[in-house]
Amino acid sequence: MAREELSEEQIRQIIKTSKNPIIVAFRTILKTSTESLRNLLFHNQEVIEAVVTIYAKKNKLCNGATIHYLNDDYRNNNLLFWDAQNQKIVYPFYEVDDYGSVPPIFVVGDGYFNPTDWLNEVVHNSYVFPSNTLINEMKEFAAKNPAANKMTVKINSEEYIVDYDNTFMPKDWDSCIIQTDRNYLFVSKGLLIWREDIVVED
Repeated sequence: MAREELSEEQIRQIIKTSKNPIIVAFRTILKTSTESLRNLLFHNQEVIEAVVTIYAKKNKLCNGATIHYLNDDYRNNNLLFWDAQNQKIVYPFYEVDDYGSVPPIFVVGDGYFNPTDWLNEVVHNSYVFPSNTLINEMKEFAAKNPAANKMTVKINSEEYIVDYDNTFMPKDWDSCIIQTDRNYLFVSKGLLIWREDIVVED
């Protein structure tokens, strides 16, 4: 995927022409400076959500697409994800890394997303959440090969080397997370609540 960059000019144009009542109520921000626009959008998230939703639908963004607005390069500021299945905006996930990471709703290994889909689109980390299908495959291999700490998995016809710590993973597979480095995946501990509260899959 390629990260979508939503400029100030594009945002102002959407605000100017939209009939969405949330946006119409804030149309006076068109008269403000760039800095004031940033501040107003920061404190009125429902407006930027409405704007980005209009942009995503108009441009038919794919599921899991990233949208970055107003060119803020600090951490993952102003980075949003598009949930095309539910037609809504999703925010970065801040439980794994306080910079934000790919939300657990976009799982890899169930035939849809690849682990590398968000490389270079999310800064500071490359965490992704494995699907139950992928977890079961890794868990089964680890159980049959207790001395191993590496395996190979195939995701969407692409092979990946999986590195894991076999001293703690036996009890942590069901909550694990993955850090991606191209065709190399490093598995580490996660929390079940991240999956129970957010992920809908299988």
